[in-house]
Order: sequence, then structure tokens, then C-alpha cells
Amino acid sequence: MASESGIYPYKPNTIGALYGRLVLFVGSVEASIIPPKYVTKIFLCGDVPAFFLQADGGGIMSQVSMSSLGHKIMLIGLFVQLPLTGYSNRA
Repeated sequence: MASESGIYPYKPNTIGALYGRLVLFVGSVEASIIPPKYVTKIFLCGDVPAFFLQADGGGIMSQVSMSSLGHKIMLIGLFVQLPLTGYSNRA
């Protein structure tokens, strides 16, 4: 389901997870910049820590005295995830 902006929220995750299988199915492994067996691993190794950083930042922000620190941790998680989203959209 699309949001009001027309962006599908799970599209980058789906593309990142299916890219390796698609390259193998088409049979053009040599055309891929990253070997297909590493694509999902690279995506998940960056996406999972980014998710936990965002969740930790949100939890820390719930304490009024540590709100600023939580905000910074959450932003770090978003900036970690940003290149991975661009990477998976490129794939």
C-alpha cells in the first residue's frame, strides 16, 4: 500500500532481499557489481544495526533528561540506513 507521497515503505527492503536471486535467475552474475551471494548479507548487516540504533534512540528519548542523546542516536541510525536504502534501490 502506498503512502500519501506515493512511496512504498518496504520497497528498498524487498529489492535488497530479492536482487541476488534475480541476478542468478537471469544468469548475468558477471554484470553484477557485488556478487549475488553477498547482496542480502551486506544489506542485513547494515539494516539490522540501523534498526536497533533507531529503536534504542527512541527508547532513550522517552526519558526527559536524556532526550537529546536519544535524538542523536536515532539520527545516527537513520544515517546508517540511508546509504543502504540507496544501495538497495540501485540494485
